[in-house]
Amino acid sequence: MGRLQSERRRASSFDAGTIVRIDLDYFKSVNDTLGHEAGDAVLRRVADVLRASMGVDDFAARIGGDEFSILPAPGKSLSEVCTMVEQIREKIAEPLYFEERQCRFGASFGIARTEDMAADAGDLPVFADTALYKAKAGGRNRLELFTPELRQNILSDRSLAVELHEALERDEFEPWFQPQFSAKDEKLVGVETLLRWRRPDGSILAPETFMHVAEHLRIVPEIDRIMMLKAEAALKGWRRAGVAVPKISFNVSSGRMRDPDVVELARQIAKGEARVTFELLESILVEEESDAFCFHLDLVRDAGIEIEIDDFGSGHASIIGLMHIAPSALKIDKRIVLPVAQDARSRNLLRAIIEIAETLGIATIAEGVETREQVQILRGMGCDVLQGFYYAQALDAAKFTEAARGWRVRAA
Repeated sequence: MGRLQSERRRASSFDAGTIVRIDLDYFKSVNDTLGHEAGDAVLRRVADVLRASMGVDDFAARIGGDEFSILPAPGKSLSEVCTMVEQIREKIAEPLYFEERQCRFGASFGIARTEDMAADAGDLPVFADTALYKAKAGGRNRLELFTPELRQNILSDRSLAVELHEALERDEFEPWFQPQFSAKDEKLVGVETLLRWRRPDGSILAPETFMHVAEHLRIVPEIDRIMMLKAEAALKGWRRAGVAVPKISFNVSSGRMRDPDVVELARQIAKGEARVTFELLESILVEEESDAFCFHLDLVRDAGIEIEIDDFGSGHASIIGLMHIAPSALKIDKRIVLPVAQDARSRNLLRAIIEIAETLGIATIAEGVETREQVQILRGMGCDVLQGFYYAQALDAAKFTEAARGWRVRAA
């Protein structure tokens, strides 16, 4: 790393400069399936490719387990760098055999260039990392250039990070609630808790606009704690207003489910009249069938918390995985529910999911219900619970209390 830093200082004495970040694709899979000796062979192959492809004034360094950086020679144009990187990518992709077994791997590249090294030398590695992440997200085994758009995203995220810390200090995060109704008689049977950020200007932000920064800042546990405490207060307030909510659910990642503080807060809420459920994405059925996951799952159930599978139908879960997790309900992805009135395939798929759930003794919840026709079709198929804009959008605690009076009248 010391040599790499000295090379950066040397490069920063020039007006323009470029840095390339490399991350190997599927390197962990090689180590896990063929052993660490095979992984070492992969690293030697990459080192050989870099030496063969670079000029005498280019510099490369391994900066992590399967991560490398290249500092092209000062004065090398961006097109020359891209040509060199493409050659490296193609050579790395050539088959490599270790003990007569092919090591399947590739590499992703992020390239950042500046015409003002005096101003950007410190940020250039961050810019290259951002381009690398985009290459990874775009399908791997490719190169991406750092663009003005990505630069603006970084600046926006930095500003957002400051605002998020201020939002915690000003207590601006709050739970909103989307109701769930029995398909049979349209009585209120539960609520899904959804995070919202009420900003000082009155705007309301959904989590997809800021959670990526919150995760980077490691403040998600604090936001979760606030959400659950405020949800518990909302349940008590509704009870005083005569609104009975039989069940409350929270969106929890499998990683957060292992946090004892989250489980303890949920246990505390479950001591009231409402059942508590954690909604986990369908991907856990294929990614998390491990002994450790099952151990934590048992702890959650021992705390009196149920498990629901969210966005069911969007992944590739197996029936065996479903039996293994044994959730209390499947929440059917709204992309399957929305076209049910016009698309026979959606109806057939919904019918199949409901039949599987009935066979396993699991309830079904349809998300994205927007029309009366959808309600009638889903009810006819035997779906248990309905949720969507036909009934209500997500509401804050006070508006939920007001709306509940109308739901009681309709159900009656």
